[in-house]
Amino acid sequence: MTQHLFNTALNTDLEYMTRTYRDLARGFGEFLPAAESFDNEQYGDAEDEFRSARDHFSSAASTIKEGEESATDDFIDDFIGLTCYAEALRDAADNYVSASEAASNSDWDTAESRAEDANAALERCDYQAT
Repeated sequence: MTQHLFNTALNTDLEYMTRTYRDLARGFGEFLPAAESFDNEQYGDAEDEFRSARDHFSSAASTIKEGEESATDDFIDDFIGLTCYAEALRDAADNYVSASEAASNSDWDTAESRAEDANAALERCDYQAT
């Protein structure tokens, strides 16, 4: 019976992590082209792509945060680290949405400030997948 409960908990942990990584991969699929669009001053495209990336990262953050509640002791540190990472990516993408919008309107001070906020969000977690 104990082995069955362990296997069920492990499967639940792995399900949450798989769903989270799927959404992170989808987010990166939008985020990387968005960064390239932003660098190439294609701010309208960048805004749309960053917005889509933000939605995927937000989904990933919600999923892994929910999984923290039931995570086994073996995986709780991974869940906490992954939550921080997904939230940081979500916040970075959100700041880049604002930076892109500001740049589209030639509001360079706001664009620069929001891009700096995005970079700070990207650096706030030291998560590495194990």
